[in-house]
Amino acid sequence: MKQPVVGGWWLVVGAAASVLLAGCGADSPIARVTEVVVAPFRAPAPGWYQQPPREPGRLYGVGAGSDRDAAVAAATKDLVNQIEISITVDDRTRESSSTALATGNDRVERYEAATRSDIRSRSEQRELPGLCVAQQEQVGDRVYVLMVVDRLIWAADLRGRIKACDDRLAAVAAAYTGNQKPSTAAVLLRETTPLLLERDDLIRRLRAADPASVMPPEVVDRVALRRQIQAVLDALTVNLPTEPEFTDLQPALLDAFAKVGIRAAAPDQTGSLRLRLTLRTSTQRIENQVRCDGELRGAIEDAKGRRLAGIQLSDRAGAPAEVTAKERLNQKLAQRLATDLDQRLLTMLQALE
Repeated sequence: MKQPVVGGWWLVVGAAASVLLAGCGADSPIARVTEVVVAPFRAPAPGWYQQPPREPGRLYGVGAGSDRDAAVAAATKDLVNQIEISITVDDRTRESSSTALATGNDRVERYEAATRSDIRSRSEQRELPGLCVAQQEQVGDRVYVLMVVDRLIWAADLRGRIKACDDRLAAVAAAYTGNQKPSTAAVLLRETTPLLLERDDLIRRLRAADPASVMPPEVVDRVALRRQIQAVLDALTVNLPTEPEFTDLQPALLDAFAKVGIRAAAPDQTGSLRLRLTLRTSTQRIENQVRCDGELRGAIEDAKGRRLAGIQLSDRAGAPAEVTAKERLNQKLAQRLATDLDQRLLTMLQALE
C-alpha cells in the first residue's frame, strides 16, 4: 500500500508482510510484518562547502550545524585545525634541519615543557582577528557557513603581540641580568620562560599567517639568559639532616635528590637551603609480613636559618624481612621529600636574599 510523503522529507518506499502459521496448533496464525524504510532524503550541501575556495591572502573554513551558531563553531574549528596542522608541519621541517637549543638543566627543561603546553592551549582558544562569515546557506534543516580570515589583519595582530612580548622581555632582562643571586635566577626563569615560549608560538603563527614576511629579531640573548639561570641553579646545594636517626636514610636521600637535579652539600659546607627534620619510625609484624611506618616533619630553611616552607609527610612499606621493609620505607620517604622540594624549589628560591 502506498504512503503519502510526510513534510517532503520521509518517503516510505513500501512494506512487505508475510503471515506464517506457527504455534501450538494449526489454527493459531501469527502475523509477522517487516517494514523497509529508506533513510531521509537530504539535498546536497553547497558547492563552496564541498570545495572551499582558495585565495591568496585569505584562509577559509567551512562548517555545518542545526543552526547558525553551531555552523559558525564548526567552521571556526575547521580554521583552527588548518592553522595547527600548518604550524606542526612547519615545526617538523625546521626541527629536521636544525638542532634545538639544549639548556643542559633538567629543571629548566621541565619547567619549559609544562609552560609550553599551557601556552599552546591558550593560543588555540584565542579568537582569530578579522574572522567573519563570508557565506551562509540553509539547505533543509542544515545551516552551512563559510568563514574567512584576512591574513593581513591576522599577521598585524600577531606582530603587535610579538612587540608586546619583546618589550616585557627587555624590561625583565634589564632589571635582572648580571645578578647572580638564587632569587634572581628563579625570577628570571619564571618571568622570561612564559614570554619566550609565547613569543616562539606567536612567531610560528606569523609564519602561517604571512609565510613571506621577515620575522622580528629577538631583543634578548636567550642563550646568555639561560646560561645565567643554569649557572645559579647548578650551584644550588642543600644541607641534608645529619642526626643519627638519619644514618640509614642518608643514601636514599642522596640518590633521590640527585635524580631531581638537587645537589647535597658536603657536611662541612653551608648549602643554599637546609633541611631541619625529625624522623619517627615504627615496626610491627602482621602475620608473615613486617610493616614499617615512617613520618618526616620539619622545615626547609635558608642558610641563615629563616624558615621557607614546612614539611610533613608519611609513608609505609612492607616485606617478609625487616631489613627489606626498612629499605623500602627509606626509599619512599626520600623520593617523596625530593619531589616535594623539587616542586616548591622555584618559589623558595625567590624568597632567598
